[in-house]
Amino acid sequence: MRRKLHRTAIPYYLVDALIEVPYGLYPANMLYEYYSDEVQILRDKVALYARLPGGPSIIIQSALHF
Repeated sequence: MRRKLHRTAIPYYLVDALIEVPYGLYPANMLYEYYSDEVQILRDKVALYARLPGGPSIIIQSALHF
């Protein structure tokens, strides 16, 4: 399903509501609409890891694998 997103269909009888949310996936990407914001994702990751015990060492290791 992830490889061929354009072929994914949800049958109408499984849908209860449809809500339009512009840039609702931000900072992730939306196929054919906009690309992901990798800088913002990294900032969010750093902010999250800074709150965890041992934060700075986790940030450095994570940034190297990003």
